[in-house]
Amino acid sequence: MSLGIFRSIRGSYVERSRHLADLIIRRLNEHLAGIGLPPYTDPDPNERGLRVLPCGGGASASTFQRLETLAASAGLAWTLGSLKGHRQIALPSHLEGVISVNTGHFWFRTPKLQEFCSVEQVSREAVALAPALHVELSHGRLSDDLIRKIANEVPFFAGDEEQVLRGLWLDLCLAAQYCLEDARPLVVA
Repeated sequence: MSLGIFRSIRGSYVERSRHLADLIIRRLNEHLAGIGLPPYTDPDPNERGLRVLPCGGGASASTFQRLETLAASAGLAWTLGSLKGHRQIALPSHLEGVISVNTGHFWFRTPKLQEFCSVEQVSREAVALAPALHVELSHGRLSDDLIRKIANEVPFFAGDEEQVLRGLWLDLCLAAQYCLEDARPLVVA
């Protein structure tokens, strides 16, 4: 299974399942109104005109989980990977912590939740993870040379775990940066 990095909630769902995205957005906006925040508006669901991620934006779900494990072993937060719901979604809003939105019920009335954090939080946590991946940032930022270096890394052997982790980390860092600049959500599915 491969996961993808998207920059719209509706765009992370195939066309025939976009009703699920619409439900999540509707319930999210009800929740945001209840806490006094402006409603969320999803950008173009077809994600046209987006900047390309250097490593492709796709990795396995297990690679994403290994980033979470690496963060935990380094004593760092990794909120994006811990979010419950259909997707891991970071919003381009100034949120503190995680918000949970009820999107329906399972059998026996157990609520289905979709959790959200902020893109700013994802960006901060990704930057904090750099030393654990042996990545040297320039004043806390990715340089163009570093982006090219990681994107062009050739694994020492097939399945070089650290190189694969760095590639996914780089895509997440850049996706978060682009989402902050473009006021878009970051969705991992």
